Amino acid sequence: MPVIASKIDVLKALRRARELVDLGLWDDAIRLLTAANQQEENAKIETRLVRLRHLAYHEIDMPDGAHAWPKAILDHFPETSTIPEIPASELSVELVSSAIQHHGSIIVRGMSDAKASECMRQAID
Repeated sequence: MPVIASKIDVLKALRRARELVDLGLWDDAIRLLTAANQQEENAKIETRLVRLRHLAYHEIDMPDGAHAWPKAILDHFPETSTIPEIPASELSVELVSSAIQHHGSIIVRGMSDAKASECMRQAID
């Protein structure tokens, strides 16, 4: 059964979604407007959906620790003021995570030979 059958039903769908939000039924409101918008795209419904999804995120119960992401990692390169560098033989998740979290990137020397590097360079170009 269609959620909306006419332009007037768009207003009804928006009103019903507001009622559901007032009851704390965020998922139901989002499902209702998503179905209505799939049936007939409407800028008002799309705008309301974006707003509802944003607001609903702050209303849902998150499991313990879900907000603590990414987890804090020790800076393994505290003396480095530039991009940290490591040889491929030392590559680890811990070092990459540390470099990205504290320095924004990492250089891993010896990850590929000259021929593979040239192929990648050409592919990028």
